[in-house]
Amino acid sequence: LLRVFYCFIDNRILLKSLEITNQILTKTRYFGEIFKKTSLMGEKMQKILIAISLIALSCTHSPQLTSPEKDTNEGPGQVSVVQTSTSETEAFFNIIRPRQRGFSYFVKPSHSTSKESIQVTKTKTIKPNLMHWHIDKVHVKGLTPNTEYKLQIIQEKYNWKADERVFRTLDLKKKKARFALGSCSSDAYSHAHVRDLIWDKMMAQNPDFLILTGDIVYVDSYDFVSRKKVTLHDMWQRYFDSIRQLKVFNSHKLIPLIAIWDDHDYGVNNADKYFPLRNEAKEIFQAFFGGVNIPEIYENSSFGVGKKVSAFGQNFLLMDNRSFREPSGSQKTYAHWGKKQHDWLVTELHQSKNPTWIIDGGQFFSEPFRVGKKQINEGLKADHPKNYEQLIKDLQSVKAPFVFASGDIHFSEILKIEKVFDFTTYELTSSPIHGFIFRPSSGRSDFWPNPRRIVAHKDYNYFLIESQVIDGGLNIHVESHGAKQDKPFFEKDLEVVRD
Repeated sequence: LLRVFYCFIDNRILLKSLEITNQILTKTRYFGEIFKKTSLMGEKMQKILIAISLIALSCTHSPQLTSPEKDTNEGPGQVSVVQTSTSETEAFFNIIRPRQRGFSYFVKPSHSTSKESIQVTKTKTIKPNLMHWHIDKVHVKGLTPNTEYKLQIIQEKYNWKADERVFRTLDLKKKKARFALGSCSSDAYSHAHVRDLIWDKMMAQNPDFLILTGDIVYVDSYDFVSRKKVTLHDMWQRYFDSIRQLKVFNSHKLIPLIAIWDDHDYGVNNADKYFPLRNEAKEIFQAFFGGVNIPEIYENSSFGVGKKVSAFGQNFLLMDNRSFREPSGSQKTYAHWGKKQHDWLVTELHQSKNPTWIIDGGQFFSEPFRVGKKQINEGLKADHPKNYEQLIKDLQSVKAPFVFASGDIHFSEILKIEKVFDFTTYELTSSPIHGFIFRPSSGRSDFWPNPRRIVAHKDYNYFLIESQVIDGGLNIHVESHGAKQDKPFFEKDLEVVRD
Protein backbone atom coordinates (compact mmCIF):
# COMPACT_ATOMS: atom_id res chain seq x y z
CA LEU A 1 0.00 0.00 0.00
CA LEU A 2 2.86 2.34 0.80
CA ARG A 3 4.40 1.72 -2.64
CA VAL A 4 1.09 2.56 -4.30
CA PHE A 5 0.77 5.68 -2.19
CA TYR A 6 4.19 6.95 -3.30
CA CYS A 7 3.43 6.21 -6.91
CA PHE A 8 0.09 8.03 -6.73
CA ILE A 9 1.40 11.07 -4.86
CA ASP A 10 4.86 11.58 -6.35
CA ASN A 11 5.14 9.32 -9.38
CA ARG A 12 8.87 8.89 -8.68
CA ILE A 13 8.87 5.29 -7.42
CA LEU A 14 8.69 3.05 -10.46
CA LEU A 15 6.01 0.33 -10.53
CA LYS A 16 5.84 -2.83 -12.58
CA SER A 17 2.14 -2.30 -13.02
CA LEU A 18 0.74 -5.75 -13.63
CA GLU A 19 2.98 -7.50 -11.14
CA ILE A 20 2.37 -4.95 -8.38
CA THR A 21 -1.39 -4.85 -9.01
CA ASN A 22 -1.58 -8.59 -8.72
CA GLN A 23 0.32 -8.44 -5.46
CA ILE A 24 -2.02 -5.73 -4.16
CA LEU A 25 -5.14 -7.63 -5.16
CA THR A 26 -3.83 -10.73 -3.45
CA LYS A 27 -3.09 -8.80 -0.29
CA THR A 28 -6.48 -7.04 -0.57
CA ARG A 29 -8.33 -10.34 -0.56
CA TYR A 30 -6.26 -11.51 2.36
CA PHE A 31 -6.96 -8.41 4.43
CA GLY A 32 -10.59 -8.45 3.31
CA GLU A 33 -11.03 -11.85 4.84
CA ILE A 34 -9.58 -10.56 8.08
CA PHE A 35 -11.88 -7.54 8.00
CA LYS A 36 -14.89 -9.80 7.38
CA LYS A 37 -14.02 -12.03 10.28
CA THR A 38 -13.52 -9.07 12.58
CA SER A 39 -16.52 -7.15 11.20
CA LEU A 40 -14.24 -4.23 10.25
CA MET A 41 -15.45 -2.68 6.99
CA GLY A 42 -15.52 -6.07 5.15
CA GLU A 43 -16.46 -5.61 1.51
CA LYS A 44 -16.18 -1.83 1.63
CA MET A 45 -12.51 -2.08 2.58
CA GLN A 46 -11.88 -4.48 -0.31
CA LYS A 47 -13.44 -2.04 -2.77
CA ILE A 48 -11.34 0.83 -1.47
CA LEU A 49 -8.14 -1.18 -1.81
CA ILE A 50 -9.07 -2.38 -5.30
CA ALA A 51 -9.70 1.23 -6.32
CA ILE A 52 -6.22 2.19 -5.08
CA SER A 53 -4.73 -0.70 -7.04
CA LEU A 54 -6.40 0.56 -10.21
CA ILE A 55 -4.82 3.98 -9.63
CA ALA A 56 -1.49 2.19 -9.50
CA LEU A 57 -2.02 1.05 -13.10
CA SER A 58 -1.74 4.67 -14.21
CA CYS A 59 1.85 4.83 -12.93
CA THR A 60 3.99 4.22 -15.98
CA HIS A 61 7.38 3.64 -14.32
CA SER A 62 9.04 0.59 -12.77
CA PRO A 63 10.03 0.43 -9.10
CA GLN A 64 13.48 1.52 -7.99
CA LEU A 65 15.30 -1.47 -6.60
CA THR A 66 16.71 -1.13 -3.12
CA SER A 67 19.00 -4.16 -3.54
CA PRO A 68 20.77 -5.85 -6.47
CA GLU A 69 18.81 -8.40 -8.48
CA LYS A 70 21.86 -10.71 -8.61
CA ASP A 71 23.49 -12.30 -5.62
CA THR A 72 27.06 -11.93 -6.97
CA ASN A 73 28.96 -9.35 -8.97
CA GLU A 74 30.16 -10.74 -12.30
CA GLY A 75 31.73 -7.49 -13.53
CA PRO A 76 35.47 -6.99 -14.01
CA GLY A 77 37.58 -6.13 -11.01
CA GLN A 78 37.95 -9.32 -9.00
CA VAL A 79 41.35 -9.67 -10.65
CA SER A 80 43.57 -7.38 -12.75
CA VAL A 81 44.61 -8.59 -16.20
CA VAL A 82 47.52 -7.50 -18.41
CA GLN A 83 47.43 -8.87 -21.97
CA THR A 84 51.02 -8.99 -23.18
CA SER A 85 52.58 -10.70 -26.23
CA THR A 86 49.90 -11.45 -28.79
CA SER A 87 49.87 -12.83 -32.33
CA GLU A 88 47.13 -13.91 -34.73
CA THR A 89 46.68 -17.26 -32.95
CA GLU A 90 47.95 -16.91 -29.37
CA ALA A 91 48.02 -14.53 -26.43
CA PHE A 92 49.68 -14.30 -23.03
CA PHE A 93 48.19 -12.83 -19.88
CA ASN A 94 49.54 -11.79 -16.49
CA ILE A 95 46.66 -12.10 -14.02
CA ILE A 96 46.87 -10.47 -10.59
CA ARG A 97 44.58 -12.35 -8.22
CA PRO A 98 43.98 -12.61 -4.45
CA ARG A 99 46.45 -15.03 -2.89
CA GLN A 100 43.78 -16.94 -0.93
CA ARG A 101 41.68 -17.70 -4.00
CA GLY A 102 42.51 -20.25 -6.66
CA PHE A 103 41.23 -19.50 -10.15
CA SER A 104 40.85 -21.52 -13.34
CA TYR A 105 40.86 -19.84 -16.74
CA PHE A 106 38.72 -20.62 -19.78
CA VAL A 107 38.39 -19.11 -23.26
CA LYS A 108 35.55 -19.12 -25.77
CA PRO A 109 34.58 -16.97 -28.79
CA SER A 110 32.39 -14.05 -27.76
CA HIS A 111 29.78 -14.85 -30.43
CA SER A 112 29.49 -18.53 -29.41
CA THR A 113 26.17 -19.59 -27.93
CA SER A 114 27.66 -22.81 -26.61
CA LYS A 115 28.28 -23.13 -22.91
CA GLU A 116 31.45 -25.07 -23.61
CA SER A 117 34.80 -23.32 -23.35
CA ILE A 118 38.45 -24.35 -23.50
CA GLN A 119 40.44 -24.46 -20.30
CA VAL A 120 43.83 -22.78 -20.59
CA THR A 121 46.91 -23.63 -18.61
CA LYS A 122 48.70 -21.53 -16.04
CA THR A 123 52.35 -21.68 -17.01
CA LYS A 124 53.61 -20.13 -13.78
CA THR A 125 52.42 -18.49 -10.56
CA ILE A 126 54.51 -15.78 -8.90
CA LYS A 127 54.05 -15.53 -5.13
CA PRO A 128 55.80 -12.47 -3.70
CA ASN A 129 56.58 -12.76 0.01
CA LEU A 130 54.09 -11.06 2.37
CA MET A 131 51.91 -9.75 -0.47
CA HIS A 132 48.14 -10.22 -0.60
CA TRP A 133 48.26 -10.85 -4.35
CA HIS A 134 49.75 -13.51 -6.60
CA ILE A 135 50.39 -13.37 -10.36
CA ASP A 136 49.26 -16.19 -12.67
CA LYS A 137 50.94 -16.44 -16.07
CA VAL A 138 48.44 -17.77 -18.62
CA HIS A 139 49.03 -18.82 -22.25
CA VAL A 140 46.21 -19.21 -24.77
CA LYS A 141 46.90 -20.73 -28.20
CA GLY A 142 44.97 -22.16 -31.12
CA LEU A 143 43.01 -18.93 -31.60
CA THR A 144 41.45 -17.64 -34.81
CA PRO A 145 42.64 -14.34 -36.31
CA ASN A 146 40.31 -11.34 -36.10
CA THR A 147 38.09 -13.00 -33.53
CA GLU A 148 36.91 -11.62 -30.22
CA TYR A 149 37.15 -14.00 -27.28
CA LYS A 150 35.98 -14.14 -23.70
CA LEU A 151 38.51 -14.88 -20.98
CA GLN A 152 36.44 -16.43 -18.19
CA ILE A 153 37.89 -16.48 -14.69
CA ILE A 154 36.36 -19.14 -12.45
CA GLN A 155 36.81 -19.30 -8.69
CA GLU A 156 37.74 -22.90 -8.06
CA LYS A 157 36.33 -23.37 -4.57
CA TYR A 158 32.74 -22.47 -5.46
CA ASN A 159 32.97 -22.98 -9.25
CA TRP A 160 31.42 -19.61 -10.06
CA LYS A 161 32.47 -16.93 -12.53
CA ALA A 162 34.41 -14.32 -10.60
CA ASP A 163 35.43 -12.21 -13.58
CA GLU A 164 35.29 -12.06 -17.38
CA ARG A 165 37.20 -10.11 -20.02
CA VAL A 166 37.06 -9.82 -23.78
CA PHE A 167 40.18 -9.76 -25.94
CA ARG A 168 41.25 -10.02 -29.56
CA THR A 169 44.18 -11.42 -31.45
CA LEU A 170 46.11 -9.21 -33.91
CA ASP A 171 45.75 -9.07 -37.67
CA LEU A 172 49.46 -8.86 -38.40
CA LYS A 173 49.02 -8.90 -42.17
CA LYS A 174 47.63 -5.37 -42.18
CA LYS A 175 50.05 -2.68 -43.35
CA LYS A 176 48.55 -0.06 -41.07
CA ALA A 177 49.16 -0.20 -37.33
CA ARG A 178 46.74 1.69 -35.12
CA PHE A 179 48.17 2.00 -31.63
CA ALA A 180 48.13 4.18 -28.53
CA LEU A 181 51.36 5.62 -27.12
CA GLY A 182 51.71 7.02 -23.62
CA SER A 183 53.74 7.30 -20.44
CA CYS A 184 53.46 8.46 -16.83
CA SER A 185 50.35 7.06 -15.16
CA SER A 186 50.53 8.11 -11.53
CA ASP A 187 48.09 6.45 -9.14
CA ALA A 188 48.14 9.49 -6.83
CA TYR A 189 44.72 10.52 -5.54
CA SER A 190 45.14 13.98 -7.08
CA HIS A 191 44.65 12.39 -10.53
CA ALA A 192 41.65 10.24 -9.60
CA HIS A 193 39.24 12.63 -11.34
CA VAL A 194 40.79 11.90 -14.72
CA ARG A 195 42.10 8.32 -14.50
CA ASP A 196 39.00 6.39 -15.54
CA LEU A 197 37.90 9.03 -18.05
CA ILE A 198 41.11 8.97 -20.06
CA TRP A 199 41.47 5.18 -20.10
CA ASP A 200 37.80 4.81 -21.08
CA LYS A 201 38.37 7.18 -23.99
CA MET A 202 41.44 5.31 -25.18
CA MET A 203 39.74 1.91 -25.04
CA ALA A 204 36.66 3.24 -26.85
CA GLN A 205 38.94 4.17 -29.77
CA ASN A 206 39.88 0.48 -30.22
CA PRO A 207 43.63 0.66 -30.84
CA ASP A 208 45.25 -2.58 -32.02
CA PHE A 209 47.73 -2.39 -29.16
CA LEU A 210 49.19 -0.05 -26.55
CA ILE A 211 52.82 1.02 -26.07
CA LEU A 212 53.75 2.40 -22.64
CA THR A 213 57.18 4.00 -22.44
CA GLY A 214 57.75 4.06 -18.71
CA ASP A 215 56.63 5.51 -15.39
CA ILE A 216 53.64 3.20 -15.56
CA VAL A 217 54.16 2.69 -11.82
CA TYR A 218 55.54 5.32 -9.47
CA VAL A 219 57.43 3.13 -7.01
CA ASP A 220 58.94 6.16 -5.28
CA SER A 221 55.66 7.93 -4.66
CA TYR A 222 56.09 10.76 -2.17
CA ASP A 223 53.03 9.53 -0.29
CA PHE A 224 54.38 6.06 0.50
CA VAL A 225 58.10 5.70 -0.17
CA SER A 226 61.14 7.75 0.81
CA ARG A 227 63.05 8.49 -2.38
CA LYS A 228 66.47 6.83 -2.50
CA LYS A 229 65.37 4.47 0.34
CA VAL A 230 63.04 2.13 -1.50
CA THR A 231 62.85 -1.47 -0.25
CA LEU A 232 61.93 -4.68 -2.07
CA HIS A 233 58.61 -4.73 -0.22
CA ASP A 234 57.97 -1.13 -1.32
CA MET A 235 58.48 -2.10 -4.95
CA TRP A 236 56.09 -5.05 -4.92
CA GLN A 237 53.50 -3.09 -2.94
CA ARG A 238 53.58 -0.06 -5.22
CA TYR A 239 53.21 -2.24 -8.33
CA PHE A 240 50.17 -3.98 -6.87
CA ASP A 241 48.70 -0.66 -5.70
CA SER A 242 49.07 0.95 -9.11
CA ILE A 243 47.90 -1.96 -11.27
CA ARG A 244 44.77 -2.28 -9.14
CA GLN A 245 44.06 1.42 -9.76
CA LEU A 246 44.63 1.62 -13.53
CA LYS A 247 41.38 0.97 -15.36
CA VAL A 248 43.10 -0.31 -18.48
CA PHE A 249 43.90 -3.47 -16.49
CA ASN A 250 40.57 -3.67 -14.69
CA SER A 251 38.03 -3.12 -17.46
CA HIS A 252 35.93 -5.58 -19.41
CA LYS A 253 37.96 -5.01 -22.56
CA LEU A 254 41.66 -5.83 -22.85
CA ILE A 255 44.30 -4.23 -25.11
CA PRO A 256 47.61 -5.99 -25.91
CA LEU A 257 50.41 -4.13 -24.12
CA ILE A 258 54.06 -3.59 -25.07
CA ALA A 259 55.95 -1.89 -22.25
CA ILE A 260 59.33 -0.68 -21.09
CA TRP A 261 60.26 1.17 -17.95
CA ASP A 262 61.74 4.49 -16.95
CA ASP A 263 63.18 5.64 -13.64
CA HIS A 264 60.06 5.56 -11.44
CA ASP A 265 59.00 2.00 -12.24
CA TYR A 266 62.69 0.99 -12.17
CA GLY A 267 62.82 2.11 -8.56
CA VAL A 268 63.78 5.70 -7.80
CA ASN A 269 64.01 9.05 -9.56
CA ASN A 270 66.91 9.32 -12.05
CA ALA A 271 68.17 5.85 -11.10
CA ASP A 272 70.97 4.19 -13.09
CA LYS A 273 72.75 0.84 -13.20
CA TYR A 274 74.09 1.35 -9.67
CA PHE A 275 70.61 1.10 -8.15
CA PRO A 276 71.07 -1.69 -5.54
CA LEU A 277 67.77 -3.46 -6.37
CA ARG A 278 68.39 -3.48 -10.12
CA ASN A 279 67.94 -7.24 -10.58
CA GLU A 280 64.89 -7.38 -8.34
CA ALA A 281 63.36 -4.47 -10.27
CA LYS A 282 63.61 -6.42 -13.53
CA GLU A 283 61.96 -9.47 -11.94
CA ILE A 284 59.06 -7.34 -10.71
CA PHE A 285 58.55 -5.46 -13.98
CA GLN A 286 58.57 -8.69 -15.97
CA ALA A 287 56.13 -10.29 -13.53
CA PHE A 288 53.52 -7.64 -14.32
CA PHE A 289 54.32 -6.49 -17.87
CA GLY A 290 56.65 -9.09 -19.36
CA GLY A 291 55.53 -11.11 -22.36
CA VAL A 292 56.71 -14.47 -23.67
CA ASN A 293 58.61 -14.85 -26.92
CA ILE A 294 56.55 -15.53 -30.05
CA PRO A 295 58.91 -16.42 -32.93
CA GLU A 296 59.29 -13.64 -35.52
CA ILE A 297 56.71 -11.47 -33.71
CA TYR A 298 57.64 -10.79 -30.07
CA GLU A 299 61.20 -11.18 -28.88
CA ASN A 300 62.58 -10.29 -25.47
CA SER A 301 66.14 -9.05 -25.74
CA SER A 302 68.79 -10.31 -23.34
CA PHE A 303 69.34 -6.73 -22.23
CA GLY A 304 67.19 -5.82 -19.25
CA VAL A 305 63.54 -5.32 -20.21
CA GLY A 306 64.18 -4.36 -23.86
CA LYS A 307 62.27 -6.12 -26.65
CA LYS A 308 61.55 -6.26 -30.36
CA VAL A 309 58.06 -6.55 -31.85
CA SER A 310 57.49 -7.14 -35.57
CA ALA A 311 53.96 -6.48 -36.79
CA PHE A 312 52.05 -4.67 -39.55
CA GLY A 313 55.17 -4.55 -41.72
CA GLN A 314 57.00 -2.51 -39.08
CA ASN A 315 59.47 -3.13 -36.28
CA PHE A 316 59.22 -1.70 -32.78
CA LEU A 317 62.49 -1.72 -30.81
CA LEU A 318 62.00 -0.85 -27.14
CA MET A 319 65.16 0.08 -25.28
CA ASP A 320 66.02 -0.39 -21.59
CA ASN A 321 67.46 2.99 -20.53
CA ARG A 322 68.04 2.07 -16.86
CA SER A 323 69.72 -1.32 -16.38
CA PHE A 324 73.03 -0.28 -18.02
CA ARG A 325 72.83 3.50 -17.64
CA GLU A 326 75.79 5.48 -16.35
CA PRO A 327 75.20 8.58 -14.21
CA SER A 328 74.19 11.77 -15.99
CA GLY A 329 77.14 13.55 -17.58
CA SER A 330 79.17 10.39 -18.15
CA GLN A 331 81.53 10.69 -21.11
CA LYS A 332 81.59 6.96 -21.77
CA THR A 333 80.74 6.12 -25.36
CA TYR A 334 77.95 3.69 -24.43
CA ALA A 335 76.71 5.36 -21.26
CA HIS A 336 72.98 5.25 -22.05
CA TRP A 337 72.11 1.65 -22.97
CA GLY A 338 75.44 -0.13 -22.54
CA LYS A 339 77.51 -1.36 -25.47
CA LYS A 340 75.81 -4.74 -25.97
CA GLN A 341 72.32 -3.25 -26.09
CA HIS A 342 73.51 -0.37 -28.30
CA ASP A 343 75.08 -2.86 -30.74
CA TRP A 344 71.91 -5.00 -30.67
CA LEU A 345 69.85 -1.98 -31.75
CA VAL A 346 72.20 -1.09 -34.60
CA THR A 347 72.40 -4.70 -35.80
CA GLU A 348 68.61 -5.07 -35.83
CA LEU A 349 68.27 -1.87 -37.85
CA HIS A 350 70.85 -2.98 -40.42
CA GLN A 351 69.34 -6.45 -40.84
CA SER A 352 65.74 -5.36 -41.40
CA LYS A 353 64.19 -3.90 -44.54
CA ASN A 354 61.12 -2.78 -42.59
CA PRO A 355 60.70 0.74 -41.22
CA THR A 356 61.40 0.81 -37.48
CA TRP A 357 60.21 2.65 -34.41
CA ILE A 358 63.07 3.25 -31.94
CA ILE A 359 61.45 3.67 -28.52
CA ASP A 360 62.89 4.78 -25.18
CA GLY A 361 61.56 6.05 -21.87
CA GLY A 362 63.43 9.35 -22.18
CA GLN A 363 63.84 11.72 -25.08
CA PHE A 364 66.51 11.38 -27.75
CA PHE A 365 66.99 14.85 -29.23
CA SER A 366 66.36 17.41 -26.46
CA GLU A 367 69.23 19.54 -25.19
CA PRO A 368 69.71 19.72 -21.40
CA PHE A 369 67.38 22.25 -19.82
CA ARG A 370 68.43 23.83 -16.54
CA VAL A 371 66.81 26.06 -13.97
CA GLY A 372 69.73 27.61 -12.15
CA LYS A 373 72.25 24.79 -11.79
CA LYS A 374 69.67 22.02 -11.75
CA GLN A 375 69.05 20.05 -14.94
CA ILE A 376 65.31 19.42 -15.26
CA ASN A 377 65.12 16.91 -18.10
CA GLU A 378 66.67 13.51 -18.79
CA GLY A 379 67.47 11.96 -22.14
CA LEU A 380 70.11 10.56 -24.45
CA LYS A 381 71.48 13.86 -25.72
CA ALA A 382 70.82 15.72 -22.46
CA ASP A 383 72.63 13.21 -20.21
CA HIS A 384 75.05 11.33 -22.46
CA PRO A 385 76.10 13.54 -25.39
CA LYS A 386 79.02 11.32 -26.39
CA ASN A 387 76.74 8.29 -26.64
CA TYR A 388 74.30 10.44 -28.65
CA GLU A 389 77.04 11.27 -31.16
CA GLN A 390 77.94 7.58 -31.47
CA LEU A 391 74.33 6.61 -32.12
CA ILE A 392 73.91 9.24 -34.83
CA LYS A 393 77.08 7.99 -36.50
CA ASP A 394 75.92 4.36 -36.35
CA LEU A 395 72.48 5.17 -37.75
CA GLN A 396 73.85 7.06 -40.77
CA SER A 397 74.37 3.84 -42.73
CA VAL A 398 71.01 2.23 -41.92
CA LYS A 399 69.02 1.86 -45.16
CA ALA A 400 65.46 1.42 -43.91
CA PRO A 401 63.73 4.52 -42.45
CA PHE A 402 63.20 4.90 -38.73
CA VAL A 403 61.30 7.17 -36.36
CA PHE A 404 61.67 7.82 -32.63
CA ALA A 405 59.16 7.65 -29.75
CA SER A 406 59.56 8.57 -26.08
CA GLY A 407 57.84 9.83 -22.92
CA ASP A 408 58.82 11.10 -19.45
CA ILE A 409 58.67 14.91 -19.74
CA HIS A 410 55.04 15.51 -18.59
CA PHE A 411 54.02 17.26 -21.76
CA SER A 412 53.62 16.00 -25.33
CA GLU A 413 55.39 17.21 -28.43
CA ILE A 414 56.60 16.30 -31.91
CA LEU A 415 60.17 17.14 -32.91
CA LYS A 416 61.23 17.33 -36.55
CA ILE A 417 64.69 15.83 -37.03
CA GLU A 418 66.33 17.50 -40.02
CA LYS A 419 69.96 17.74 -41.12
CA VAL A 420 70.93 14.84 -38.88
CA PHE A 421 70.37 11.95 -41.28
CA ASP A 422 69.98 11.96 -45.05
CA PHE A 423 66.19 11.99 -44.66
CA THR A 424 63.73 13.79 -42.40
CA THR A 425 62.38 11.87 -39.43
CA TYR A 426 60.59 12.74 -36.17
CA GLU A 427 60.54 12.14 -32.44
CA LEU A 428 57.06 11.66 -30.94
CA THR A 429 56.93 12.26 -27.18
CA SER A 430 53.72 11.43 -25.30
CA SER A 431 53.36 12.31 -21.59
CA PRO A 432 51.58 12.17 -19.13
CA ILE A 433 48.48 9.97 -19.32
CA HIS A 434 47.75 11.12 -15.78
CA GLY A 435 50.65 12.56 -13.83
CA PHE A 436 51.89 15.77 -12.34
CA ILE A 437 51.56 18.80 -14.62
CA PHE A 438 54.38 21.25 -13.96
CA ARG A 439 53.01 24.71 -14.66
CA PRO A 440 55.51 27.54 -15.13
CA SER A 441 55.51 30.75 -13.16
CA SER A 442 53.60 33.68 -14.61
CA GLY A 443 54.92 34.97 -17.90
CA ARG A 444 57.05 31.91 -18.69
CA SER A 445 56.43 29.37 -21.44
CA ASP A 446 54.93 25.94 -20.73
CA PHE A 447 57.84 24.40 -22.65
CA TRP A 448 61.60 24.66 -22.59
CA PRO A 449 63.17 25.97 -25.81
CA ASN A 450 63.64 23.48 -28.64
CA PRO A 451 64.06 24.62 -32.26
CA ARG A 452 63.00 21.16 -33.50
CA ARG A 453 59.53 21.39 -31.92
CA ILE A 454 56.66 21.63 -34.42
CA VAL A 455 53.75 21.17 -31.99
CA ALA A 456 53.28 20.62 -28.25
CA HIS A 457 50.62 20.50 -25.56
CA LYS A 458 50.72 20.20 -21.78
CA ASP A 459 47.80 18.27 -20.26
CA TYR A 460 46.73 14.72 -19.42
CA ASN A 461 46.95 12.98 -22.78
CA TYR A 462 48.08 10.06 -24.92
CA PHE A 463 48.81 9.67 -28.64
CA LEU A 464 46.61 7.71 -31.01
CA ILE A 465 48.83 6.81 -33.97
CA GLU A 466 48.06 5.33 -37.38
CA SER A 467 51.28 4.20 -39.02
CA GLN A 468 51.10 2.75 -42.54
CA VAL A 469 53.87 1.26 -44.67
CA ILE A 470 53.98 2.94 -48.09
CA ASP A 471 56.84 2.42 -50.58
CA GLY A 472 59.17 1.23 -47.84
CA GLY A 473 58.50 4.28 -45.67
CA LEU A 474 55.83 5.35 -43.20
CA ASN A 475 52.80 7.59 -43.42
CA ILE A 476 51.97 8.55 -39.84
CA HIS A 477 48.88 10.28 -38.48
CA VAL A 478 49.22 11.43 -34.86
CA GLU A 479 46.47 12.69 -32.55
CA SER A 480 46.95 13.86 -28.97
CA HIS A 481 43.84 12.94 -26.96
CA GLY A 482 42.86 13.91 -23.43
CA ALA A 483 39.89 13.72 -21.10
CA LYS A 484 38.99 17.41 -21.10
CA GLN A 485 37.59 17.69 -24.63
CA ASP A 486 36.25 15.43 -27.37
CA LYS A 487 38.49 16.64 -30.19
CA PRO A 488 42.28 16.11 -30.16
CA PHE A 489 44.57 18.68 -28.56
CA PHE A 490 46.51 18.53 -31.81
CA GLU A 491 46.96 16.25 -34.82
CA LYS A 492 49.66 15.95 -37.46
CA ASP A 493 50.36 14.01 -40.65
CA LEU A 494 53.99 12.96 -40.99
CA GLU A 495 55.94 11.18 -43.72
CA VAL A 496 59.17 9.27 -43.10
CA VAL A 497 60.80 7.99 -46.30
CA ARG A 498 64.27 7.52 -47.72
CA ASP A 499 65.05 8.51 -51.30
